[in-house]
Amino acid sequence: MKLFVYGSLKRGFSNHHFLAGQEFLGEARTVPRFRMFDCGGFPGVVDAGSDGAYQIQGELWQIDSACLRRIDWLEEIDTGVYTMIECEVDAGQGPEPAHLYLYKRALGAGLEAGSTWPKSLDALPPSQIPWD
Repeated sequence: MKLFVYGSLKRGFSNHHFLAGQEFLGEARTVPRFRMFDCGGFPGVVDAGSDGAYQIQGELWQIDSACLRRIDWLEEIDTGVYTMIECEVDAGQGPEPAHLYLYKRALGAGLEAGSTWPKSLDALPPSQIPWD
């Protein structure tokens, strides 16, 4: 299945090892449908409908079922932190279907993160700055 990632699963970030052995398909962005918030060290994307929606920047991966189980565990699907939805993304060849983890908890004081997480590399510890 195709998975769109937008946070710590991206190349160079702390949870990227969960994608080990999977196929990187390219950088991508969602169609304008979502808003992204900083949830305290990780991002959460919510479905905004037409209420201030924009395109989220991230990466598109082809993953197998074993990888999906690992990432479902990481994203705490069973406790309701995230849920998986199908969405449209564009990796340079026009819109295509992919899956995305949607944040399901209350945002509280979550700060709007814009279309890219993190907003700035200055917000990351040096060990998490992607260099590729």
